[in-house]
Amino acid sequence: MKIELGLLVIFIVCVFASSAFSGEIFIPAAAHSPGSEDTLWRTDLEIRASDEHDAEVRIDLLRRNQNNLNPESIVRTIAAGTALRLEDVVFDSFGATTAGALRITELHGYVHVTSRTYNRTAEGSFGQFVPGMTGDSSGAFGREIQLIQLTRSTAKAGGYRTNLGLLNISAVPMTVYISLFKADGTALGTISESLDAIEPMQISDVFSLVSAFEIADGYIVCSTPTFDASFLTYASVIDNVTGDAVFVPGEATITPAEVIEDAVVIEIYSYNPDISVSTNPGVTIRDMTIMGQIGRDLHLTGVHISPYRTDGGTVDSQTWTQEISIFVSARGIAELHDSLIYPAEEFANAPLVYLDPVVHGNDPQTGESNIRQSLRLVVTGVTATGQRVESTPVNIPFNFVW
Repeated sequence: MKIELGLLVIFIVCVFASSAFSGEIFIPAAAHSPGSEDTLWRTDLEIRASDEHDAEVRIDLLRRNQNNLNPESIVRTIAAGTALRLEDVVFDSFGATTAGALRITELHGYVHVTSRTYNRTAEGSFGQFVPGMTGDSSGAFGREIQLIQLTRSTAKAGGYRTNLGLLNISAVPMTVYISLFKADGTALGTISESLDAIEPMQISDVFSLVSAFEIADGYIVCSTPTFDASFLTYASVIDNVTGDAVFVPGEATITPAEVIEDAVVIEIYSYNPDISVSTNPGVTIRDMTIMGQIGRDLHLTGVHISPYRTDGGTVDSQTWTQEISIFVSARGIAELHDSLIYPAEEFANAPLVYLDPVVHGNDPQTGESNIRQSLRLVVTGVTATGQRVESTPVNIPFNFVW
Protein backbone atom coordinates (compact mmCIF):
# COMPACT_ATOMS: atom_id res chain seq x y z
CA MET A 1 0.00 0.00 0.00
CA LYS A 2 1.40 3.39 -0.97
CA ILE A 3 1.14 5.89 1.85
CA GLU A 4 1.86 9.58 1.30
CA LEU A 5 2.42 11.89 4.24
CA GLY A 6 1.37 15.27 3.00
CA LEU A 7 2.47 17.06 6.11
CA LEU A 8 5.43 17.59 8.35
CA VAL A 9 7.03 14.31 9.14
CA ILE A 10 9.04 13.81 5.98
CA PHE A 11 10.88 16.80 4.72
CA ILE A 12 13.94 18.98 5.05
CA VAL A 13 13.58 21.77 7.56
CA CYS A 14 15.58 24.96 7.82
CA VAL A 15 15.04 26.25 11.36
CA PHE A 16 16.09 29.82 11.77
CA ALA A 17 17.72 30.66 15.09
CA SER A 18 20.14 33.04 16.72
CA SER A 19 21.89 33.62 19.99
CA ALA A 20 18.76 35.43 21.11
CA PHE A 21 17.14 31.99 21.45
CA SER A 22 19.25 30.82 24.39
CA GLY A 23 17.28 28.30 26.46
CA GLU A 24 14.99 27.44 23.55
CA ILE A 25 14.73 24.03 21.90
CA PHE A 26 12.79 23.46 18.69
CA ILE A 27 10.99 20.40 17.40
CA PRO A 28 10.82 21.49 13.75
CA ALA A 29 8.20 18.93 12.72
CA ALA A 30 5.05 18.27 14.76
CA ALA A 31 1.49 17.46 13.72
CA HIS A 32 -1.95 16.11 14.38
CA SER A 33 -3.13 16.13 10.82
CA PRO A 34 -4.51 13.74 8.19
CA GLY A 35 -2.48 12.59 5.21
CA SER A 36 -3.33 10.58 2.11
CA GLU A 37 -4.43 6.93 2.21
CA ASP A 38 -6.45 7.60 5.39
CA THR A 39 -3.33 8.31 7.45
CA LEU A 40 -3.38 10.44 10.60
CA TRP A 41 -0.04 11.82 11.64
CA ARG A 42 0.65 12.67 15.27
CA THR A 43 3.62 13.69 17.40
CA ASP A 44 4.74 12.38 20.78
CA LEU A 45 6.97 14.79 22.71
CA GLU A 46 9.43 13.65 25.38
CA ILE A 47 11.05 16.04 27.90
CA ARG A 48 13.51 14.95 30.58
CA ALA A 49 14.75 17.22 33.40
CA SER A 50 18.38 17.16 34.51
CA ASP A 51 19.27 15.12 37.57
CA GLU A 52 20.11 18.19 39.64
CA HIS A 53 16.97 20.34 39.46
CA ASP A 54 13.26 20.29 38.75
CA ALA A 55 12.46 21.94 35.42
CA GLU A 56 9.64 24.15 34.23
CA VAL A 57 9.13 24.60 30.50
CA ARG A 58 6.81 26.51 28.22
CA ILE A 59 5.73 24.68 25.06
CA ASP A 60 4.59 26.84 22.13
CA LEU A 61 2.63 25.54 19.16
CA LEU A 62 3.99 27.14 15.99
CA ARG A 63 1.34 26.88 13.28
CA ARG A 64 1.98 26.88 9.55
CA ASN A 65 1.23 29.73 7.16
CA GLN A 66 1.22 32.50 9.75
CA ASN A 67 3.55 34.38 12.03
CA ASN A 68 3.78 32.95 15.53
CA LEU A 69 4.88 35.94 17.57
CA ASN A 70 2.06 35.20 20.02
CA PRO A 71 1.61 31.42 19.87
CA GLU A 72 -0.64 29.16 21.93
CA SER A 73 1.33 27.93 24.94
CA ILE A 74 1.23 25.47 27.80
CA VAL A 75 3.52 25.17 30.83
CA ARG A 76 4.67 21.88 32.34
CA THR A 77 6.86 20.98 35.33
CA ILE A 78 9.16 17.96 35.30
CA ALA A 79 10.74 16.58 38.49
CA ALA A 80 14.54 16.31 38.56
CA GLY A 81 15.81 13.17 36.89
CA THR A 82 12.43 12.22 35.42
CA ALA A 83 10.90 12.34 31.95
CA LEU A 84 7.50 13.54 30.79
CA ARG A 85 5.88 12.15 27.64
CA LEU A 86 3.12 14.15 25.98
CA GLU A 87 1.47 11.77 23.53
CA ASP A 88 -0.17 13.28 20.47
CA VAL A 89 0.90 16.64 21.88
CA VAL A 90 -0.62 18.84 19.18
CA PHE A 91 -4.14 17.48 19.71
CA ASP A 92 -4.14 16.31 23.33
CA SER A 93 -2.33 19.35 24.76
CA PHE A 94 -3.49 22.09 22.38
CA GLY A 95 -6.74 20.67 20.96
CA ALA A 96 -5.43 21.45 17.48
CA THR A 97 -5.67 19.62 14.18
CA THR A 98 -2.77 21.17 12.34
CA ALA A 99 0.84 20.77 11.25
CA GLY A 100 3.67 22.97 12.36
CA ALA A 101 6.45 22.94 14.92
CA LEU A 102 7.06 23.20 18.66
CA ARG A 103 9.24 25.52 20.70
CA ILE A 104 10.24 24.47 24.20
CA THR A 105 11.59 27.24 26.44
CA GLU A 106 13.42 26.41 29.67
CA LEU A 107 11.83 28.65 32.31
CA HIS A 108 13.66 26.92 35.18
CA GLY A 109 16.24 24.15 35.08
CA TYR A 110 17.56 22.29 32.07
CA VAL A 111 15.90 19.69 29.85
CA HIS A 112 16.60 17.25 27.03
CA VAL A 113 13.91 17.10 24.34
CA THR A 114 13.10 14.51 21.66
CA SER A 115 10.03 13.58 19.62
CA ARG A 116 8.56 11.08 17.20
CA THR A 117 6.04 11.85 14.47
CA TYR A 118 4.25 8.78 13.11
CA ASN A 119 1.12 7.15 11.67
CA ARG A 120 -0.61 4.10 13.17
CA THR A 121 -1.76 1.26 10.90
CA ALA A 122 -3.33 -2.15 11.43
CA GLU A 123 0.18 -3.61 11.13
CA GLY A 124 1.70 -1.14 13.61
CA SER A 125 3.10 2.36 13.23
CA PHE A 126 5.73 4.05 11.11
CA GLY A 127 7.32 7.47 11.22
CA GLN A 128 10.57 9.01 12.31
CA PHE A 129 12.49 10.32 15.28
CA VAL A 130 12.85 14.13 15.29
CA PRO A 131 15.34 15.50 17.84
CA GLY A 132 15.21 18.78 19.66
CA MET A 133 17.33 21.37 17.84
CA THR A 134 18.99 24.55 19.13
CA GLY A 135 20.79 27.50 17.63
CA ASP A 136 24.18 25.94 18.36
CA SER A 137 24.14 24.19 14.99
CA SER A 138 22.49 27.04 13.12
CA GLY A 139 23.42 28.67 9.85
CA ALA A 140 23.26 32.42 9.35
CA PHE A 141 24.11 35.23 6.98
CA GLY A 142 27.64 34.20 6.05
CA ARG A 143 27.22 30.61 7.24
CA GLU A 144 25.56 28.00 5.01
CA ILE A 145 23.98 24.70 6.05
CA GLN A 146 24.28 21.58 3.89
CA LEU A 147 22.18 18.41 3.74
CA ILE A 148 23.60 15.34 2.00
CA GLN A 149 22.57 11.79 1.04
CA LEU A 150 19.32 12.94 -0.56
CA THR A 151 17.41 11.18 -3.35
CA ARG A 152 14.55 11.62 -5.79
CA SER A 153 12.90 8.92 -7.91
CA THR A 154 10.50 9.71 -10.75
CA ALA A 155 8.58 6.45 -10.24
CA LYS A 156 6.08 6.90 -7.44
CA ALA A 157 5.70 3.13 -7.15
CA GLY A 158 9.29 2.78 -5.99
CA GLY A 159 12.41 4.62 -4.96
CA TYR A 160 12.60 7.66 -2.72
CA ARG A 161 11.78 11.35 -2.47
CA THR A 162 12.97 14.25 -0.37
CA ASN A 163 10.64 16.88 1.04
CA LEU A 164 11.63 20.28 2.29
CA GLY A 165 10.32 22.33 5.20
CA LEU A 166 11.28 25.73 6.56
CA LEU A 167 10.81 27.12 10.03
CA ASN A 168 11.78 30.70 10.65
CA ILE A 169 12.54 31.14 14.35
CA SER A 170 13.57 34.77 13.95
CA ALA A 171 11.20 37.44 15.18
CA VAL A 172 11.35 39.14 11.77
CA PRO A 173 10.40 38.05 8.23
CA MET A 174 13.21 36.50 6.24
CA THR A 175 14.16 34.77 3.01
CA VAL A 176 15.93 31.44 2.59
CA TYR A 177 17.73 30.30 -0.55
CA ILE A 178 17.67 26.56 -1.27
CA SER A 179 20.30 25.44 -3.81
CA LEU A 180 20.03 21.88 -5.08
CA PHE A 181 22.83 19.80 -6.58
CA LYS A 182 23.67 16.37 -7.90
CA ALA A 183 26.31 14.48 -5.93
CA ASP A 184 28.95 15.36 -8.55
CA GLY A 185 28.38 19.07 -7.89
CA THR A 186 26.15 19.74 -10.90
CA ALA A 187 23.87 22.65 -9.97
CA LEU A 188 20.19 21.87 -10.54
CA GLY A 189 18.78 25.22 -9.52
CA THR A 190 18.02 27.54 -6.64
CA ILE A 191 14.62 28.38 -5.20
CA SER A 192 13.75 30.93 -2.53
CA GLU A 193 11.03 31.16 0.06
CA SER A 194 9.83 34.14 2.07
CA LEU A 195 8.80 33.39 5.63
CA ASP A 196 6.94 35.48 8.15
CA ALA A 197 8.21 35.73 11.71
CA ILE A 198 8.42 32.25 13.28
CA GLU A 199 6.49 30.68 10.39
CA PRO A 200 6.75 26.97 9.47
CA MET A 201 6.40 25.90 5.85
CA GLN A 202 6.64 22.69 3.79
CA ILE A 203 7.80 22.06 0.20
CA SER A 204 7.04 18.53 -1.00
CA ASP A 205 9.37 16.57 -3.30
CA VAL A 206 11.70 19.53 -3.49
CA PHE A 207 14.00 18.17 -6.22
CA SER A 208 11.02 18.02 -8.60
CA LEU A 209 10.97 21.83 -8.59
CA VAL A 210 14.32 21.98 -10.37
CA SER A 211 14.54 18.67 -12.26
CA ALA A 212 12.20 16.24 -14.00
CA PHE A 213 14.80 13.48 -13.83
CA GLU A 214 15.92 10.99 -11.23
CA ILE A 215 18.44 12.20 -8.69
CA ALA A 216 20.17 9.07 -7.45
CA ASP A 217 22.29 11.07 -5.02
CA GLY A 218 22.03 14.77 -4.30
CA TYR A 219 22.53 17.47 -1.73
CA ILE A 220 21.08 20.81 -0.73
CA VAL A 221 22.70 23.98 0.56
CA CYS A 222 20.54 26.44 2.53
CA SER A 223 21.52 30.06 3.08
CA THR A 224 19.83 33.33 3.90
CA PRO A 225 20.40 36.81 2.48
CA THR A 226 18.51 38.27 5.44
CA PHE A 227 20.91 40.17 7.65
CA ASP A 228 21.06 39.09 11.31
CA ALA A 229 19.00 35.93 10.79
CA SER A 230 20.03 32.32 11.36
CA PHE A 231 18.67 28.85 10.72
CA LEU A 232 18.87 25.10 11.40
CA THR A 233 18.21 22.37 8.84
CA TYR A 234 17.20 18.74 8.61
CA ALA A 235 16.08 16.43 5.85
CA SER A 236 13.86 13.39 5.48
CA VAL A 237 14.33 10.91 2.66
CA ILE A 238 11.16 8.85 2.24
CA ASP A 239 10.61 5.40 0.75
CA ASN A 240 7.80 5.86 -1.81
CA VAL A 241 6.45 2.35 -1.16
CA THR A 242 6.58 1.94 2.62
CA GLY A 243 6.57 5.57 3.77
CA ASP A 244 9.65 4.85 5.86
CA ALA A 245 11.61 8.07 6.45
CA VAL A 246 15.25 8.73 7.38
CA PHE A 247 16.22 11.83 9.34
CA VAL A 248 19.28 13.70 8.00
CA PRO A 249 20.55 16.61 10.13
CA GLY A 250 21.97 19.69 8.46
CA GLU A 251 25.58 20.66 9.09
CA ALA A 252 27.43 23.93 8.67
CA THR A 253 29.61 24.07 5.55
CA ILE A 254 33.31 24.77 5.84
CA THR A 255 33.93 28.47 5.31
CA PRO A 256 36.19 29.01 2.30
CA ALA A 257 39.71 29.95 3.36
CA GLU A 258 40.42 32.23 0.40
CA VAL A 259 39.54 35.90 0.66
CA ILE A 260 37.87 38.06 -1.98
CA GLU A 261 40.10 41.10 -2.08
CA ASP A 262 38.90 44.55 -3.15
CA ALA A 263 35.29 43.52 -2.48
CA VAL A 264 34.75 46.91 -0.84
CA VAL A 265 36.07 50.37 -1.66
CA ILE A 266 36.28 53.06 1.04
CA GLU A 267 36.20 56.76 0.24
CA ILE A 268 37.10 59.40 2.83
CA TYR A 269 35.31 62.70 2.26
CA SER A 270 35.94 64.74 5.37
CA TYR A 271 38.34 64.45 8.31
CA ASN A 272 40.75 66.52 10.39
CA PRO A 273 44.34 65.42 9.68
CA ASP A 274 45.77 67.28 12.70
CA ILE A 275 45.36 65.30 15.91
CA SER A 276 46.15 66.67 19.36
CA VAL A 277 47.01 63.66 21.50
CA SER A 278 46.40 65.69 24.65
CA THR A 279 42.81 66.68 23.83
CA ASN A 280 41.40 64.50 21.04
CA PRO A 281 39.13 61.61 22.12
CA GLY A 282 40.63 59.41 19.42
CA VAL A 283 40.98 59.61 15.66
CA THR A 284 37.67 59.93 13.84
CA ILE A 285 36.56 60.26 10.23
CA ARG A 286 33.75 62.74 9.80
CA ASP A 287 32.33 61.38 6.52
CA MET A 288 33.16 58.01 4.96
CA THR A 289 31.47 55.92 2.28
CA ILE A 290 31.73 52.14 1.98
CA MET A 291 30.88 50.82 -1.49
CA GLY A 292 30.33 47.14 -2.30
CA GLN A 293 32.13 46.08 -5.49
CA ILE A 294 30.68 42.58 -5.99
CA GLY A 295 27.18 41.32 -6.74
CA ARG A 296 26.65 39.86 -3.27
CA ASP A 297 25.30 41.17 0.00
CA LEU A 298 28.02 41.79 2.57
CA HIS A 299 28.18 41.75 6.36
CA LEU A 300 31.20 43.81 7.40
CA THR A 301 32.49 42.68 10.78
CA GLY A 302 35.89 44.25 11.43
CA VAL A 303 38.00 47.39 11.02
CA HIS A 304 41.78 46.87 11.00
CA ILE A 305 44.18 49.81 11.42
CA SER A 306 47.92 49.54 10.76
CA PRO A 307 49.85 52.78 11.50
CA TYR A 308 53.13 53.49 9.73
CA ARG A 309 55.50 56.42 9.93
CA THR A 310 55.82 58.92 7.07
CA ASP A 311 58.34 61.27 8.72
CA GLY A 312 61.43 59.07 8.74
CA GLY A 313 60.80 57.56 12.16
CA THR A 314 60.83 53.78 12.52
CA VAL A 315 58.70 53.26 15.64
CA ASP A 316 55.06 52.90 14.58
CA SER A 317 51.97 53.05 16.75
CA GLN A 318 50.35 49.71 17.51
CA THR A 319 47.88 48.06 15.18
CA TRP A 320 44.26 48.17 16.28
CA THR A 321 41.17 46.13 15.42
CA GLN A 322 37.55 46.97 16.16
CA GLU A 323 34.47 44.79 15.73
CA ILE A 324 31.66 46.33 13.66
CA SER A 325 28.36 45.17 12.20
CA ILE A 326 27.49 46.91 8.94
CA PHE A 327 25.28 45.49 6.17
CA VAL A 328 26.03 46.48 2.57
CA SER A 329 23.72 45.19 -0.15
CA ALA A 330 25.11 43.86 -3.43
CA ARG A 331 27.03 46.74 -5.04
CA GLY A 332 25.38 48.98 -2.46
CA ILE A 333 26.63 51.90 -0.39
CA ALA A 334 26.83 52.57 3.35
CA GLU A 335 27.39 56.12 4.61
CA LEU A 336 29.25 56.46 7.91
CA HIS A 337 29.71 59.59 9.99
CA ASP A 338 31.99 60.42 12.93
CA SER A 339 33.55 56.96 12.83
CA LEU A 340 36.27 56.15 15.37
CA ILE A 341 39.22 54.50 13.62
CA TYR A 342 41.88 54.78 16.35
CA PRO A 343 41.27 55.13 20.09
CA ALA A 344 42.76 57.73 22.42
CA GLU A 345 44.08 54.93 24.66
CA GLU A 346 46.76 54.26 22.05
CA PHE A 347 48.10 57.81 22.50
CA ALA A 348 49.66 56.63 25.76
CA ASN A 349 51.93 54.19 23.86
CA ALA A 350 55.09 54.80 21.86
CA PRO A 351 55.75 56.76 19.80
CA LEU A 352 52.91 59.22 20.48
CA VAL A 353 53.52 59.24 24.22
CA TYR A 354 56.90 60.91 23.56
CA LEU A 355 55.02 64.09 22.57
CA ASP A 356 53.92 64.53 26.19
CA PRO A 357 56.16 67.28 27.71
CA VAL A 358 56.33 65.24 30.91
CA VAL A 359 57.72 62.24 29.03
CA HIS A 360 59.94 63.82 26.39
CA GLY A 361 58.26 66.67 24.54
CA ASN A 362 59.35 65.49 21.09
CA ASP A 363 60.07 62.37 19.08
CA PRO A 364 63.50 60.97 20.04
CA GLN A 365 64.08 59.68 16.51
CA THR A 366 63.33 62.83 14.53
CA GLY A 367 63.73 65.47 17.23
CA GLU A 368 60.44 67.02 16.07
CA SER A 369 57.50 68.04 18.26
CA ASN A 370 55.11 66.28 15.91
CA ILE A 371 54.82 62.77 14.50
CA ARG A 372 53.49 62.09 11.05
CA GLN A 373 51.81 58.71 10.57
CA SER A 374 49.37 57.26 8.08
CA LEU A 375 46.68 54.87 9.26
CA ARG A 376 46.19 51.99 6.83
CA LEU A 377 42.48 51.11 7.00
CA VAL A 378 41.09 47.72 5.90
CA VAL A 379 37.52 46.53 6.47
CA THR A 380 36.75 42.79 6.54
CA GLY A 381 33.56 40.71 6.52
CA VAL A 382 31.70 37.88 4.82
CA THR A 383 29.21 37.33 2.03
CA ALA A 384 25.83 35.68 2.60
CA THR A 385 27.40 32.33 1.67
CA GLY A 386 30.33 32.64 4.07
CA GLN A 387 33.03 33.83 1.66
CA ARG A 388 35.51 36.09 3.44
CA VAL A 389 35.98 39.55 1.94
CA GLU A 390 38.17 42.56 2.56
CA SER A 391 38.33 46.11 1.30
CA THR A 392 40.91 47.80 -0.83
CA PRO A 393 43.32 49.34 1.71
CA VAL A 394 43.10 53.08 2.14
CA ASN A 395 45.97 55.10 3.66
CA ILE A 396 44.91 58.14 5.68
CA PRO A 397 47.70 60.62 6.61
CA PHE A 398 47.72 62.32 10.03
CA ASN A 399 49.90 64.79 11.87
CA PHE A 400 50.04 64.11 15.61
CA VAL A 401 50.95 66.93 18.00
CA TRP A 402 50.70 67.38 21.73
